[in-house]
Amino acid sequence: MTTRNRPPVGQRGGRPPSHQPHPASWPKAIRAVRGWLTPWVTLQRYWRAWTVKPPPTELQNLINAVSTGRPIDLYTPA
Repeated sequence: MTTRNRPPVGQRGGRPPSHQPHPASWPKAIRAVRGWLTPWVTLQRYWRAWTVKPPPTELQNLINAVSTGRPIDLYTPA
């Protein structure tokens, strides 16, 4: 195979170029965890301070949704 017939360097096979992942950012990680952990703890704490009854279905669904790691975005309009 002559150099004219060879595919470009990226298409010749072999190992793909290594891409280094970006290092983890602790401030971003902490904000992400706080985004769901704080509402989860706060909702339960406030409800237990209010009454000994179990939370209503809507509130329990919200607590369950937040406990799965989905944060509550307070700054984006619905």
